[in-house]
Amino acid sequence: MIGHICIISDDYPYKGRMVDVFVQLLVEALVDDGVKVSVVAPQSITRAIIRGVKLMPRRHESISAKGNKYRVYRPFSFSFSNGNKRLYQFAKSFNQRRIERCLDEINPDIVYGHFWHNAMKGDDYARKHNKPLFVACGEGDDALDNWANRLSEEEKRDVRKRVAGVICVSTENKRKCLKYGLCTENNVVVLPNCTNNDVFHPQDGSELRKQLGVSESDFVISFTGAFINRKGSNRLSEAIDVLKSQDVKVIFCGKPLDGYVDNIPKCNGIVHCGPVNHDDLPRYLCASDVFVLPTLKEGCCNAIVEALACGIPVISSNRPFNEDILNENNALLIDPEDVDAIASAINRLKEDKALYEKIKTYTVHNASNYSIIERAKKIRSFIESNIH
Repeated sequence: MIGHICIISDDYPYKGRMVDVFVQLLVEALVDDGVKVSVVAPQSITRAIIRGVKLMPRRHESISAKGNKYRVYRPFSFSFSNGNKRLYQFAKSFNQRRIERCLDEINPDIVYGHFWHNAMKGDDYARKHNKPLFVACGEGDDALDNWANRLSEEEKRDVRKRVAGVICVSTENKRKCLKYGLCTENNVVVLPNCTNNDVFHPQDGSELRKQLGVSESDFVISFTGAFINRKGSNRLSEAIDVLKSQDVKVIFCGKPLDGYVDNIPKCNGIVHCGPVNHDDLPRYLCASDVFVLPTLKEGCCNAIVEALACGIPVISSNRPFNEDILNENNALLIDPEDVDAIASAINRLKEDKALYEKIKTYTVHNASNYSIIERAKKIRSFIESNIH
């Protein structure tokens, strides 16, 4: 048995605020597998004041879909940019103390940081109390590179020495961890992201198509993600207009982040554009013929995994971060910065019925391969084998 795990995360879902759902999926899969888990997810007082975000209970009990209970701790934190060094250092010290106070109360057997920066927030506690430290490496932007490049070679050796194991969501993330000397081949594993197959699975989307005003002959594209340049909502929007096809419809599930209003889709054929409740998302995916995400950087994209779990063919980036989940059997891979290539791939799947049916059949047949339950079991096994 691996004992009591404490998972440190940037955020965690709460009533009416479904953020970082992928962390919750893992937590509850572990809990349902019989592992005792607590979560520490700091909440920003600064964000609450400036943006009017409602503060959540600092401690509460959550219940998995199968009725198993676990504790979530949400200590207050401050967030200031490092432009003001005094405020930044104050916030860093304050936040660290609050996390360690929670860890003292929880007294876990294992500290598990969801992403490297969160693992380091639990490092002092783990070292002080001789607890094993594990890292979930799923960074999909430049965060890992920026953090690692700030470390000296001596600091990297120290990290490598004291981290018990690293769970990477892609071979590309593993390559980076090895490149920066943060782990060894003996204590790193690649386990791509998965989802809840009870929620995300192939189903009939015809009713929603009717509600959206989509005909049987229309070719429907779906996109899930923030409306930002990295995710490619703007490039997909441009590609739709390049096609100039009246029977191409598109579902944009998401919203712009602060300061990114220029990426709000404005193309022809939009039948939905806006946020969707996460539990309703499978209906929108299954109402579409293809999922398109011309993303520039990912760890292992949860949106793509969810589309595959629903049996939907994918068009996405021909970049290393997709290599573990996408191939010629389930996707068309394109240069995500080439609008014409995106349009051409959409048109190819739309017009080549034999190719589309071949990919569709494969994705439906393999939809059950993306089980969070199986991933949790593998993570548990990896942790057990790396506890010294």
